[in-house]
Amino acid sequence: MKKLKKIAFILFLLASFTTTAQSKKGLAGYPIKEYLGQINISEISMAPNGNYLAIVTMQNNFEKDKEIYTLWKYTLDKTGNPIKKTKFSSGTKNKYNLKWTSDSEFLFYISSNEEGRNLFKKNINGGVAIPMIKDQEIANKMEAYELFRNDTILLNANVCTNKNDDNPLYKDVIYWSEENTCISNFYRLNYKSKKLDSVFTIKQPINYFQISPNQKKLAFVSSDLNTFMKFKEEKRFHTYVFDIKSKSIDKQLTFDGGYEYPKWISNTKLVFNNYGDTNLKAYNYRQGKLFNYNLETSKYTPVDNNFKGAVKDFQILKDNQVVFTATVSTNLNVYKTDKGKIEQVTQFNGKVLGFTFSKSHNLYAFAVVTNKSFPEIYVSKGLGRKLFKISEFNKKLDNFPKPKVEKFSWKNRDNEIVEGVLIWPPNATQKDKLPLVVDIHGGPWSARYEALTLDGLQYYYYGSLLASKGFLVLQPNYTGGIGRGNEFVTNILESPIKKPAFDIISGVESLIDKGWADKNNMVVMGASYGGVLTNSIISETNMFKLALSSCGNWNEVTDYGISDGDILQKYLFKDKKIWKDYEYYLKESPVTKVENITTPTLITHGEKDIRVPTAHSKSMYWALKEIGKTEVELVLFPNEGHLYRKPKNKLKKMMIELEWIDKYINY
Repeated sequence: MKKLKKIAFILFLLASFTTTAQSKKGLAGYPIKEYLGQINISEISMAPNGNYLAIVTMQNNFEKDKEIYTLWKYTLDKTGNPIKKTKFSSGTKNKYNLKWTSDSEFLFYISSNEEGRNLFKKNINGGVAIPMIKDQEIANKMEAYELFRNDTILLNANVCTNKNDDNPLYKDVIYWSEENTCISNFYRLNYKSKKLDSVFTIKQPINYFQISPNQKKLAFVSSDLNTFMKFKEEKRFHTYVFDIKSKSIDKQLTFDGGYEYPKWISNTKLVFNNYGDTNLKAYNYRQGKLFNYNLETSKYTPVDNNFKGAVKDFQILKDNQVVFTATVSTNLNVYKTDKGKIEQVTQFNGKVLGFTFSKSHNLYAFAVVTNKSFPEIYVSKGLGRKLFKISEFNKKLDNFPKPKVEKFSWKNRDNEIVEGVLIWPPNATQKDKLPLVVDIHGGPWSARYEALTLDGLQYYYYGSLLASKGFLVLQPNYTGGIGRGNEFVTNILESPIKKPAFDIISGVESLIDKGWADKNNMVVMGASYGGVLTNSIISETNMFKLALSSCGNWNEVTDYGISDGDILQKYLFKDKKIWKDYEYYLKESPVTKVENITTPTLITHGEKDIRVPTAHSKSMYWALKEIGKTEVELVLFPNEGHLYRKPKNKLKKMMIELEWIDKYINY
């Protein structure tokens, strides 16, 4: 009986913790389940007539242990005010690549049902979504599609063959070689009769394409389906133009190994977002930049050479004006081109997740997370006009006392300016000396924004939840991140791990010097690239009382060739050969200073991670265990990869980390 009472008491405490998790200072903060169960906005698309707005949301469902994707239809009046909100469909399969017919009668999207992947058609008046492709083998391999006015769709399906596919003896053997071939078959589909005809084949796998206005040319981006090491073929991750009549490639437009997603502005001109310096003719990374390309002259022209922002998504207006989102410093807003210059359209402190518009009705919609609001939809009648919120997806969370989110800057050891985001507990002041959490983003080509949450990855990065419970949270935008210009991006190449690690240490020292951070109660945490930086930081300093490391590299030598992101390592380390520059790789690896680590460390990792294989975390765990200078624990989550899919595993990860914080930090 006593044992049963003890178990019941433990369960009661656990239940209380999962719902309130009140801090030692009495700040209840955001409830953990509600925070992790916030509604994320995946995609938005406005009908051409401006009367309808389609929205896809994702929410963690803990009872079903599934991510639930819901397709919503908002009916709008002429000014964008919602007249009616309709739940179109809901289920465990994602819905993406939303596109409307020109008469706004049907909405198309890619998703899956019991049969597998397919292209679905949904009538605006409701009813069951209809799968369009009868041949399920083609449907399962479909990548992209484009709608035309004459009831037709052009779509492609990638097909890859192993060199011994014809030999039944070796049918189930995977040859990890360059001899596997991938092609892309294109089909014309009549979406009324469902008649599917083969039209042409391109001897490359393709994940994006767009047809020219006269339908004579096709611009496409090639992709690879196995390992980035295949980049040496100089065929993958580039933009090409294909002549439909001759069924041959006209031009290769880029040579840098990035996804550019070109869009036609005329039959001879394209706009694309270039993520590299194509003149180098090898894989490299630069923050996104808009370029015009003229097929007749084969010339690239930057839209604005002086713009320091990192361009993300873009669309073409009817007058060939380009509207796009871009990261500048610690915010991601909407911008437009005007007579060769760039003007800012929105003024959010936060992040624009996506935007859409009706050209004919001059109506614009934006999915946004701000410093004062979780993800919601905003609408404006005209570009740059007053915005008003039309959704209340996260109204419950918005009712809690909000942390204060602001930009913070400091100088690193090289006297360079580094920026980041600082999140203060509700009602805290700069006179308070607060327990500190350093929350490090992945990438490295990413950034943190002045926003309350990070879309979809709250189980990795939950700075606002920690701030709501009494912590000061620093989210550093270290060297290599975007939004500060290409010089800041490429500075990481000299020292891809140690330089950003010392950027972060300098930021923490700045907070201590200001008297804002309690140096005796500090946590460092990060996932992916933030994980390797966490590992590196605790090998350089013992200033932290706790480290929470998720899916981070430990040994750059043993990482060679074992992940699906191996081209990143090749680029960051300037393609130096491990067998020739062994010491260079080791110098950047946390493993070489393992004996310095005295910080209690919790390591978490998805068991099936192929981006950062779990061998890194296992090696780190056993090294710290054998040396025995500090407490260390490794927690693996079954059937999870680099990104977690099971809501209960996401919750467990956060719970375990919060238990360690509660154990080591006085707050």
